[in-house]
Amino acid sequence: LRGTRLSDTMPTVAERLSAAGYATWCSVTGPLLQTVGTFRGFEEVEYREAGDRSVHSEFGVRALARVAGLETAGRPYLGVIHIWDVHMPRRYPARFDSRRYGRDVYERALAGFDPWLGTLLSLVGDETLVVFTGDHGENTRLEPRTLRTQELHRRAVRRLPVIPWAQWTLNRGARSDSKRLLQIAPRHLWGHGQTLFEPLVRVPLVFRGAGAVPGRLETPVSHVDLAPTLLALAGIVPGAGWQGQSLAGAIRGGSEPPARPVAMEIAGEPKMPPVRQRAIRDGRHKLITSFDDARWA
Repeated sequence: LRGTRLSDTMPTVAERLSAAGYATWCSVTGPLLQTVGTFRGFEEVEYREAGDRSVHSEFGVRALARVAGLETAGRPYLGVIHIWDVHMPRRYPARFDSRRYGRDVYERALAGFDPWLGTLLSLVGDETLVVFTGDHGENTRLEPRTLRTQELHRRAVRRLPVIPWAQWTLNRGARSDSKRLLQIAPRHLWGHGQTLFEPLVRVPLVFRGAGAVPGRLETPVSHVDLAPTLLALAGIVPGAGWQGQSLAGAIRGGSEPPARPVAMEIAGEPKMPPVRQRAIRDGRHKLITSFDDARWA
């Protein structure tokens, strides 16, 4: 997202809900900077610097208090909370550094986040819609087992020629017919900013409350569907300008949404020259192509 900006002509959910009388608040970190333009429409914006990103820091206490205040204010609201605990370096209390909480630091970071999420859900009423999703998946091959090995791994990566090695693998793997090089590479050679494989683009999308029917739907959908879905669930006609399709009917009816192809693209990590790829998923089939040549998988 660095170096890019949301077009001023693109409507935002926060703008539409704010115009409808909603209180709008967000707490974000990482690359979601003011310069990106995604704060448009929010009345309150909190940007968290490094050191104040984990739900186990003061931020976690502040966020719970803010949600509790919004719940009792008597005004409909949109609150966006950007969670960073499962992002590298992953974070969780030391007491979760045990096999009972997972096989590695990724699983233990999720386990450490879960009680905080439970507290958050206990603060909101049944009429409040809670949406839980992620911006990307993760490749957890060779995931460090403990917080200590995670730190040793980070130090080793800084001292080894990992960037050139990763670029060599990506240049050949992303442009090979078999993708075999990428499939056998460890995590630091193909992270979440480098390929469009399923583990990196399949993310959770959970709706709770406000008429959502319990159950599990399997039809692939896209993040671009979130904006029109949230507006429709709030009783607002999305109107023109939205790329996605509303999933409100499927959420409230418990039925699969209409199947359609899902498009995706990636431009690479900021720290290395990009291997630009795009893909389209149609049912169980998926085509990945490179922007730079005619190779495909």
